[in-house]
Amino acid sequence: MKTWKDFLSFTNIKERIVSLLLMLMLLSILYCSIYSMGISVVSRAGSMLVSYLFLYLIVIVAAYVYLIVMFQFIRTKREDSRTLVMKDYMLPLIGVQTLLFAAMAGSSWLSFQVMLNNQSSINAILTPVMLLMMMFYIPVQVFACYAIYDGARNPFLIIKDAFVKIIRHYRSSFYSMLVIFLIAFAYTSVMDAFFQYGTRFAANSGVVDIMTRSNPFMDAMELGLSLSGNMQLLPAFILSIIYGVLMCLMLVFYYTFMVCIYDEDVHI
Repeated sequence: MKTWKDFLSFTNIKERIVSLLLMLMLLSILYCSIYSMGISVVSRAGSMLVSYLFLYLIVIVAAYVYLIVMFQFIRTKREDSRTLVMKDYMLPLIGVQTLLFAAMAGSSWLSFQVMLNNQSSINAILTPVMLLMMMFYIPVQVFACYAIYDGARNPFLIIKDAFVKIIRHYRSSFYSMLVIFLIAFAYTSVMDAFFQYGTRFAANSGVVDIMTRSNPFMDAMELGLSLSGNMQLLPAFILSIIYGVLMCLMLVFYYTFMVCIYDEDVHI
């Protein structure tokens, strides 16, 4: 795959870019709508246990939809038209998501407890661990979905093999993720500089946000809900819409490229 045309031809997405883009956009908007409504209800309960339970449930439901989306990419690239029974993939999916949620939400909760007790030395260890989990979260999720598609069932082995795949192809995994990160970083920087919109990054909240809020249209949804009471937010809302479309387009190519890495077609 030496040229862009070779990549499009090899992965069979040339004719499906628009449909895949629309699928990601619609699912992103739907998720953001459900999350926004759900979190507003849960926040009124004032219970940390209820909040974590809601986040876990929405992670599981979103992961199921995400699995179906990932299957579309791997089936397109492989030209696989066999009939799938999605219930056969539920148990390994729930296992993987439960392990990841327990590790990431658990480390976030522990970090906040440590902060309350002024034990900064423990947080000095937890923070880099949480940053590493955030860095690996998306590629691990993608490779886990592809492994489940290929019949993997043990959630521990699925996660372990995903890490092995990332390490074996660390250059390809890093550079592809870097493009996504730079777009997100540029967007958040512009939003902060021109509209003073956004929150300061913190590892103990970011490690949960990447599971639940790292969605292309999340800002657009929140700004849209506030637009009727403050039209000054309109430029920020328009920018967030543009970012959502651009990020979804980049994800179409990112997920396709990750299939190539998974199938050992890329060696950088």
